[in-house]
Amino acid sequence: MKMQKMTRKGFTLVEILVVLMLIAVLAGGVFMLMRASNTKEGIARTTASVQAVATMLESYHNNFGAYPRVTTPSSTDGYYPLNFTFKALDGGSCTTCGNKPSQDGVQFGLCSHFIPRATVMNANSSSTLRTHYEECFQDPSVAKEDDNDNNAWELEYGEGMPDASLDSLILSEEADSRLQAVYADWKRFAREGMVYSGQSVCTSCLTATFIGGVASDAWDNGLYYYNDGGIGVIISMGPDGVLGTADDIRSDGGMTSTEDDDED
Repeated sequence: MKMQKMTRKGFTLVEILVVLMLIAVLAGGVFMLMRASNTKEGIARTTASVQAVATMLESYHNNFGAYPRVTTPSSTDGYYPLNFTFKALDGGSCTTCGNKPSQDGVQFGLCSHFIPRATVMNANSSSTLRTHYEECFQDPSVAKEDDNDNNAWELEYGEGMPDASLDSLILSEEADSRLQAVYADWKRFAREGMVYSGQSVCTSCLTATFIGGVASDAWDNGLYYYNDGGIGVIISMGPDGVLGTADDIRSDGGMTSTEDDDED
C-alpha cells in the first residue's frame, strides 16, 4: 500500500515573519529616501527664500548705506522678525483672538523697510484707520494709549513727525528712488512667490490684517533677521527647527552663534 505524499498548504509562522520583516525593511528604505528627498526639496526652497530676502537686504544697504534698524518685537540677542503687519479693517471685539476696534497690532519687522509704509497702510486700511495711522505717525504715543501692550510705534518713531500727513508721506515715498529700488525687488520676488503682501482675515471676528513678509521656511518655522555689530543676515533654523545648529540656512553661508554655543 502506497503512502500518499502530504502536500503543504499555506505558510509557516517563520516564513510569514520573514516576509513581514522584509516588507518593513523595504518600507523603511523607501520612507528614508522620501524623507531625504523632501528634506533636500525643503532646503532648496528655503534657501531660495532666504536669498531673496537677503537680496533686498543688500539692496537696502547699497542704497541707504546701512542695514535696517528693526525695533519690534525688541530683541536682546540681535534676532528680529521679518513680517510687517498691521490692522487693516475693524471687525469688532473678539473674545477668541483678542482683536478690538482700532487697536493697531502693528509689527515693524524687517520687511517694513522694503515696503512704502504710508502708501501700503493707506491702500489697505479703512477710512477710520487711515486717520488713526496718520495720528500714529505724528504722535506714536496715540497707539500705546489705544493698546497698552503695543509700544511698536514709539519704538519705531520715537517723538514722531509732528507735520506728517499720509498724503505728504505718500508723496515722499513715491519720490524716494532708494526705497522704490528696494520695493521693485520686493514686487519681483512677490511675483515669484518668495515673499508676499496681502490681507488675512480672522475666522472669529472677521478682522482683516495686512501681512507683508515671509511667514516661514519649509518646516513652518519663522525666518530671522540677525543685525548686530553692523551686519545683516537672514537665517532659517533648518530642518531640525533649532537655532544655532549645523543645519541652519544663512544668507551668508556661515554658522549661527547663540548664547548656548558661547557657554559650551
